[in-house]
Amino acid sequence: MRPAQSILALAIAVAVLRGSLACNRAPADNGFSLPTPTGFVKREPTQPHVVLVLHHEATAAKVTDMLIVTAVPLQHPDRPPTIEAEIDSDKRVLTKNHPEAAYGPVETIVVDGADGRLFWVTYQLKEKAVRSHRMLVFHDSKVYMALFTTDQSRGEEADEQFKSILATWKWSKN
Repeated sequence: MRPAQSILALAIAVAVLRGSLACNRAPADNGFSLPTPTGFVKREPTQPHVVLVLHHEATAAKVTDMLIVTAVPLQHPDRPPTIEAEIDSDKRVLTKNHPEAAYGPVETIVVDGADGRLFWVTYQLKEKAVRSHRMLVFHDSKVYMALFTTDQSRGEEADEQFKSILATWKWSKN
């Protein structure tokens, strides 16, 4: 399995776990728009909770940049979990698969008017060091998670790139 496929598999595992815990059905509408960043190519999602997959090929020595968005309907929208509980759940799943994972601080972020959280994590994937940036936000009775995974050496440059991508996120009008 190539590193890009491993990242996608991990994101799908997180989405499936979230889906089995918090989902009534797969979302029919993505609920947001996000322009494709320069140099990225859109791939067709293969799992119901994965609503967007973008990748930017890298050299053999580096990890393929990958942006994945999942959207999972809340099981109890009248009693949603906290964003912090969702982050803790994501960290448990990731740490189970990557015990060496090291987490950055959790930041508050506003995504087109919605309150969200942003953090990063570093770990090894197919003997390559990766840095995965994660954004979680609740909107319109769904939990959205955006994952931007890149080569760990990109550090703060990748942090800024992910934040600039999130700045273009727009919620769909119902």
